[in-house]
Amino acid sequence: PQIIVLGTGSGKSLLFFSVAAMAIHQTVIVVVPFAALVDDLIARARKYQLTCEEWQWQQQQEWKFLPQLLVVSADRAVEGDFLHFAKGLELSKQLAHVFFDECHVAVTDISYRAKLRELWQLRYLQCRFTCLTATLLPVLEPVLRANLLLAYAQLYRQSTIRRTIRYQVIECQQDIWETAEPLIRGLPLPLGSRGVIYVRSYMQGESVAEEMDCPFYKATATDKQELLTKWAGGSGGWIVATGALGTGIDIPGIVYIIHLGRPYGLTSFMQQAGRGGRAGEVSDSIV
Repeated sequence: PQIIVLGTGSGKSLLFFSVAAMAIHQTVIVVVPFAALVDDLIARARKYQLTCEEWQWQQQQEWKFLPQLLVVSADRAVEGDFLHFAKGLELSKQLAHVFFDECHVAVTDISYRAKLRELWQLRYLQCRFTCLTATLLPVLEPVLRANLLLAYAQLYRQSTIRRTIRYQVIECQQDIWETAEPLIRGLPLPLGSRGVIYVRSYMQGESVAEEMDCPFYKATATDKQELLTKWAGGSGGWIVATGALGTGIDIPGIVYIIHLGRPYGLTSFMQQAGRGGRAGEVSDSIV
């Protein structure tokens, strides 16, 4: 097994795309922590002409052939149906590799997502196993190893510094939005460029989205995927978001990441700030 730590935007997903492209009569499983990442990953894989499907028990019976890449959300990856299916692939020598993308969540998110504590069960699959992340603090490495039964995994760590991100912290002597609003409205946002305003609560998000006349992305919205697709495919502009729009989302043209208030933690901050400059452009992270 391997643990690979590379910076946001460094092309970690190319690792499993390339393995899937080279696999012959086998499939590569990619476990992702959030449902929002499933659709994003499938779209990107198909852009590379890979056959890619989301694993669902009902739909897999309709497949005419095994896809090169099989994407499964972490919540489903620990269910008996999926584990039985994956074991069957292993026994028939059709399982090439298992990747766990954004694996840091097996440390940072287990307090409120119980199923993430069960991902160690994937280690019973006798195949190559690779964990990928951009935000595994060295102090948390032993915890990840313990949680995923990776005591002897080889670690590959590259500097995760993003030199194209400019960081700025502004102290507020008054209401946060009173300080942030004139700053945000004064930022140049040419056609095709985008900015994300992260908020700490739904109430704050609704208010800011109304003030900015822009969409609000939150985990509980039933139309969040359609909203995100429309914003990402449009002519640019602002979007207000909770932390649900963070890990792994790859959208070009984001040049501003604004946090209204202190981020919840260093890991989430680095993930969210890393949404900027995905195509190599300079971006600004302002707290």
